[in-house]
Amino acid sequence: MSMKTTSGDTFKNFKVGPRTKEIKKVNDDKKPIVGFSSYQKNFPNWKNGQNDIFHEKHPQYPFYSLPFKGESNYK
Repeated sequence: MSMKTTSGDTFKNFKVGPRTKEIKKVNDDKKPIVGFSSYQKNFPNWKNGQNDIFHEKHPQYPFYSLPFKGESNYK
């Protein structure tokens, strides 16, 4: 009885070596970059860390806090 198999006849033992990564160097052309993020553009820093108090020159009061100027039947 023959113990030969097709796989045993055609199989060739070989080893696979590890792949090496190719490191590509990037050309640095010193291109200008944007120094601000979109958040910094939309919301500027007002530097209110000194606890400055902002006063309005002419504050707008609600209408119900104004005194009534006029005549009324109820006295």
